Amino acid sequence: MFFAARGLVRLETAQARWWLPPRKAALIPAGTRHRVHADEAIALRTVYLAPTLLPADAPCCVFEVQPLAREMFLHATQWTAD
Repeated sequence: MFFAARGLVRLETAQARWWLPPRKAALIPAGTRHRVHADEAIALRTVYLAPTLLPADAPCCVFEVQPLAREMFLHATQWTAD
């Protein structure tokens, strides 16, 4: 799962393309081939989830990030793998 904390990001998969401004996030299941592109400086935040947390056939999706969720996301990026 990732979102652009700053800047505009284009996410591409074999099935779709999305534009992600800072208020949007993307869920990309493990093993999904994808490409991220930006025409300007960006700040990405990424959180890796265990593949078992999603159904095997989960699609990529983009969703709105509410302010509280954004802060939780930013906090989670500080966690270690332990």
